[in-house]
Amino acid sequence: MNGYNYYSEREKMQDRYDSGKEREWFSLFGDDYHAVENACKYEQLLRCGYSHEQAMTFNECGWIEDNYCKSRYCKTEMVAETKNAWCEIETYQLPNGKWVSGHSLSYPNGGSFCGCSIYEKQFDTEKQAKHGELVHIIKHFESRDWNDGREELLPQLKKAAVGCLQMELF
Repeated sequence: MNGYNYYSEREKMQDRYDSGKEREWFSLFGDDYHAVENACKYEQLLRCGYSHEQAMTFNECGWIEDNYCKSRYCKTEMVAETKNAWCEIETYQLPNGKWVSGHSLSYPNGGSFCGCSIYEKQFDTEKQAKHGELVHIIKHFESRDWNDGREELLPQLKKAAVGCLQMELF
């Protein structure tokens, strides 16, 4: 569901770095080891609406802080639950007003977690973000026959996805 192609952006940033034309700018982001990765994150944080000061906060290891969109700041909603499985959707509003989403799933033989991230697709509303996350999970569930408890969640997930769309119409 990613709206940001990290590898493409990382490659472009590496080309800019390798050209040598912007060495002074890249030096703001640390040594050679940190510069390209930090510059990518910096530009994405600016696109998400964070200020220069927020985006230029480094941790003790020399990386730009990655404490944005952490679960403690996200809104979490249980959207499907059975005796053996459950699904939560989390949403987070970025400073630019856009919304990103993530999920947490648990079923009898496993689970998955994908938290909100500055690199995820951005939506105009919280309902659109929830719907996008639900569609992503539903497509994954429908991709094969699981027979492990996930299939019990599918009707509830579909109902929740339709509910998100209906709420957007009003």
